[in-house]
Amino acid sequence: KSIWQTAFSVNERLELLYSDKYDEMSSIIKFICLTSIFSNSASILDRSFIAQYFRETGKIQNADELINELEKANIIAFSRVKLRYNFKEATDLNLESELILANSHVNSDFNIISRLNEFVKLPVIFGKRAYFKNGTPRIFRSVFKEKADLFAFDSNFDGEIVFLFEELDSNTFSQINKIEYPVILSICLNKHWVKNELMELEKLYFVRDKFKDDKAAIRIINEEIFFRIDELRSYFEEKSFFEGFFDWSVKGEKISIKSRKDLNIQVSNLALEYYNCAPIYLNEMVNRAVLSSPILTARKQLIKALIDSGDKSDLGFDTSKFPPEKTIYLSLIKDTGIHRKESEYHTLCEPEDSSFLNLWNSCKNLLTDSVNKQVTIASFYEVLMEAPFGLKKGFLDFWIPIFLIVQKEEYSLYFEDGEYIPMITPEVLDLVYKHPKKYLIRGLSTSGVNTTYLQSYKELVGFNESNVKGLQSSYISIYGNFLRFYRGLDDYSKRTKQLSKEAIGVRNAIANAKDPETALFQQIPEALGYFGLDKNDSKTGNFIEDLQNSIRSIRNCYDTLIDSLQFEIGAYLKIDGGSFENFKENILNRFLAINRNRVVNTELKLLLNRLTSPLDVRKAYWESICDAVLGKKLDKCSDDEIPMFIDRLKLMLDDLINLIDLHKLKVDENSKVYQVSIVNDDASDKINENVFISNEEIKEVELLSENIMSLLKDKKDALNKAALISALKQIIKK
Repeated sequence: KSIWQTAFSVNERLELLYSDKYDEMSSIIKFICLTSIFSNSASILDRSFIAQYFRETGKIQNADELINELEKANIIAFSRVKLRYNFKEATDLNLESELILANSHVNSDFNIISRLNEFVKLPVIFGKRAYFKNGTPRIFRSVFKEKADLFAFDSNFDGEIVFLFEELDSNTFSQINKIEYPVILSICLNKHWVKNELMELEKLYFVRDKFKDDKAAIRIINEEIFFRIDELRSYFEEKSFFEGFFDWSVKGEKISIKSRKDLNIQVSNLALEYYNCAPIYLNEMVNRAVLSSPILTARKQLIKALIDSGDKSDLGFDTSKFPPEKTIYLSLIKDTGIHRKESEYHTLCEPEDSSFLNLWNSCKNLLTDSVNKQVTIASFYEVLMEAPFGLKKGFLDFWIPIFLIVQKEEYSLYFEDGEYIPMITPEVLDLVYKHPKKYLIRGLSTSGVNTTYLQSYKELVGFNESNVKGLQSSYISIYGNFLRFYRGLDDYSKRTKQLSKEAIGVRNAIANAKDPETALFQQIPEALGYFGLDKNDSKTGNFIEDLQNSIRSIRNCYDTLIDSLQFEIGAYLKIDGGSFENFKENILNRFLAINRNRVVNTELKLLLNRLTSPLDVRKAYWESICDAVLGKKLDKCSDDEIPMFIDRLKLMLDDLINLIDLHKLKVDENSKVYQVSIVNDDASDKINENVFISNEEIKEVELLSENIMSLLKDKKDALNKAALISALKQIIKK
């Protein structure tokens, strides 16, 4: 509708401006109107086409001149975007004049690269042949560079196609040849044209800002802007393959690229050349930069199956089902020979697929390099994501934990704070996956005398190759056994010095060693007195016996402590030796007469309850008694606190023994009984008397006590005590 209205308006203007040429010009206007509405949008309806049309129809022979007049009168204008004439709306804009005026306002000294990046988004190029051959996607990004010395490579891509705006001499070419990164250079031969187009865009933006309130002018300027941007895009995406526009080169040598296909071939060739050690693995679920959520879940399930069921055929997967983790297992682990049957058992081994050997050996080299210095798990990613592998992170998220599981005997794993991690579990590997920079490994060595000790350790823990399940190994599991032994000890056994020097040395070696190798092959042997022995030394034959004796004494030291306590307290209470049951029975019979409800002292009452409790577990029984006496369990006590515990326990037992005779007496509820015992140093005076006092007499007793104390207040304490004892003896002997 708007086109019709504009056409009628233009016709009215023509009748006023060109009355002598109205019929011819009106025919041209009608032609433009009808073709704008009904013609194919891809048609090219330029001046030559319109002029030829009217010549062929015999209506107008000078259509060229008339179209030129209409353009000068700002009635029509050719759109380089739509490739046809449009009606110009009423506006004060004279674009050509304004662009000339803009020259003095626009800075011509601008950065070409920043402007190109703003207007032109270059596509990435996918190396199809390299992908189909090896399975790893090879993606080259296209970038603009102003100078050859400004290369900054993005690890998210496998290479770069660089559109360079600098002429290179032979020296620069030779330097580029040394770059250890796949780069295809495209040197722009028409830098001035590109800069001129960018300059025209700058002027158009300036003019658009000037006429920002003129909608008709804005529409015209925008069309011109879109046209020039499209010309720039076409220059780099299509004309870059035309001769005379760009010079292409790879590794300092010029090449011929005449189509997008030629460029794709060069990308694949370069990718295959630089990443020649990448394994052949055709699985798009895994071989990618970022794993999808279902594959991340499958990854966890696969790692769990490797750890828990490494000795089973197909890791124990259901033969009738094919979840993602099973598909990945079959393609990545089984088909490559990593998981296979040897002798009677399935095991995890070095891959048999030859394309995986370079990858395997590189990972082994990293382990070897870590023997003298720990390396982070992140270093595996860094090495394998660079040439000559160029592997994707998604693939490495599977490969690295698989390698760590297979090589479980060859390294020790640590957290960043130095904490040793004795066992690899699915949970541990999940944390390693999330934080590879926080976990470190150190390669282990089993050479020389280490082999002799290793064999002795195998005999000690009953290790043999046939009983290996899951993650157990002849190296890590042996140290794991020692570590579990130490962690299973009570606190007293971990701290006590009531052991032999050798046993303390073995215990400290297990507790403080930074890695299994140091503990097993250096600190434990040295603690037992085996320094620098050759593997043929006859003394190594006694190593296992000495180690067993030390471990036995560490394991039994807490029981030995309880034995000594039971013996000493039994002797003090004159309980004949025997079992714990016999000791407990004697204790119950000894203190049966005490009425615990009459014991007001909370400490004595708690001890009495613990002594006579039905607890029949020896360790727990003595720990509860120690808690009643010292306020802490026996296994928490230090060596210095044990004598204190014994002395205090004996004093409290004396108090309880004194209560036995008192509680045997039949005393009225309204009375109290006191026991008085006096003995001198030569035993000539020995008094043991029970004193009964009724509740009615208590006030009289308190009054008499005050009178006596008033008589003694000015005397020395020793004299007061002696006088009271003498008086008490006289009263009792009456």
